[in-house]
Amino acid sequence: MDKNQGMISCAVGCWLVALLGGVLAAGLLIALGSWSFTQGIFIGFVVFGLGGLLLSVMMCRPFPAIGATTVKTSVDDTSASVATGSAADAAASEQEASAPAPAVTPSKQLLGQQDLASRKGEWKYHADSGATGAPSQAASVAPAASNAVGEGGSDNLTKMKGVGPKLAAVLNENGIERFDQIARWGADDVKWADESLKGFKGRATRDNWVEQAKALAKG
Repeated sequence: MDKNQGMISCAVGCWLVALLGGVLAAGLLIALGSWSFTQGIFIGFVVFGLGGLLLSVMMCRPFPAIGATTVKTSVDDTSASVATGSAADAAASEQEASAPAPAVTPSKQLLGQQDLASRKGEWKYHADSGATGAPSQAASVAPAASNAVGEGGSDNLTKMKGVGPKLAAVLNENGIERFDQIARWGADDVKWADESLKGFKGRATRDNWVEQAKALAKG
């Protein structure tokens, strides 16, 4: 806003000066040059028009701020320098990354190195079957695998306390059909029954199947 007002004020001032010059020129030509009034007025208008136009162009044209061109040139040069430096750094980093690492060669053979090299062999890990926490085979294999049904046929397992038809059917599916089979169960077999019979976990221990089977096997 201030810049526009300044330009308008400058233009008004230039045209006023041109008007004063035109009036002065006309007056001098008429008074001293023996020109007619019409001729003097014509020359006055010419001086007014040309003078106002030239003064407006010369005096009121906006000029760039001092140092603006220099600052712009400096910024452009700095940007170009930074871009060139970044490209050079990137190229150097890529070249360093692609260069193979130098091989490290020992200056002399270490003490005992040759003896150690002669003793090299293939080593394999073998799990300790007796390690603590290893799952027992009896916990994943039904006890009936080693206790086949005898010639006497199957027993009615529902005579045991806590064993209904559904549980008896599950036991039969796993090959457990007689009281004497359950009577021979050890701790691993009881554990298998407690953990493997879906829907009946813990029943073998809670209902004391082994003692019940021993009693029922005796008749």
